[in-house]
Amino acid sequence: MTTGTDTGTPPYADSSISELLAVPTAERNDEWLRGALQAAVELEMSTIPPYLCALWSIKAPEDPSSAVAAETLRHIALDEMFHLAVVNNLLVAVGGRPRLRGRAPTYPGPLPRGIVPGLVVHLQGLTRGSVGDVFMGIERPEDPLARDYDTVGLFYGALIENFRHYTGTFRPENQREISFGGHALPIVHTTELAIDLLEQVKEEGEGTATNPLYGDELAHYYRFGELAHGRRLVRIGPGDEWAWAGAEVPFPEWQVDVYPMAPLPGGGWPEPLPEEVQRPLRAFGRTYAEVLDQLEQAWSGNEQALPDAIAAMRRLQQPAQELMHQPYRGGSYTYGPDFRPVS
Repeated sequence: MTTGTDTGTPPYADSSISELLAVPTAERNDEWLRGALQAAVELEMSTIPPYLCALWSIKAPEDPSSAVAAETLRHIALDEMFHLAVVNNLLVAVGGRPRLRGRAPTYPGPLPRGIVPGLVVHLQGLTRGSVGDVFMGIERPEDPLARDYDTVGLFYGALIENFRHYTGTFRPENQREISFGGHALPIVHTTELAIDLLEQVKEEGEGTATNPLYGDELAHYYRFGELAHGRRLVRIGPGDEWAWAGAEVPFPEWQVDVYPMAPLPGGGWPEPLPEEVQRPLRAFGRTYAEVLDQLEQAWSGNEQALPDAIAAMRRLQQPAQELMHQPYRGGSYTYGPDFRPVS
């Protein structure tokens, strides 16, 4: 098991999810908790780029053919940003420090720390296949109502259980309190609040074991399912059975409604790159590096860094869509952002 004790790095800093879950419950100490929360930081961080690429590829988000997909992606991307902020707060609350810049995921590739083995996450324009195969794979529930999967719900369940037995203090310094996207990020000062926040993160993504709803809204997995299946999720029969069998859900048409961003190749876009591609790609990489650096600073004592990071993230869309206007492979596809930080 990788605990980091032989390399000078913190224990569990590089442990896979399976290694973290293999630690007996009685041995899951504060170092385990900090290592597991850093893994959660990396997991939440890795979900945002593919969702944003798909969102930015929609040419006219207000058009009837695209509005449902655009709103779904926008809503879920904001949720994931909130989830990242939650686990950052929890990590500093128990004495850790989030690492983002050096842990930025590379695409295409697996989810961090070996979670959901076999799933490869791509950056590309929005397609029904990417929603059904990749996005639903990311959000797959621990005990889904519509399919049978093993999932990351076990991991979040382990974090929740660990906090039930947490006896340490909660450090308010370097936590952040902010409202955005309909969410309010609080300072965590009790085990009850830590558990509530983790349960929210878990249930917003996948729902509960008996209900696909979180509050009045479908959890992410089921919202993506409506796009993938082209039908609303509805309750069928007298029990708790659900199926994508309701009203039709419109889906934007490739090339007509969606910029056909090609799946980012392994190793990045092949050289040589035209100047009209190099320029926005460099601009995107520098701004993305700024986002990650500001986020690290935000949870290291710099209060202004979090609003600065949010402002920088908004600036990513312009160079991303500039890239999506540049033809690739003879014009059947376009370029797009690679989410690689550049100094």
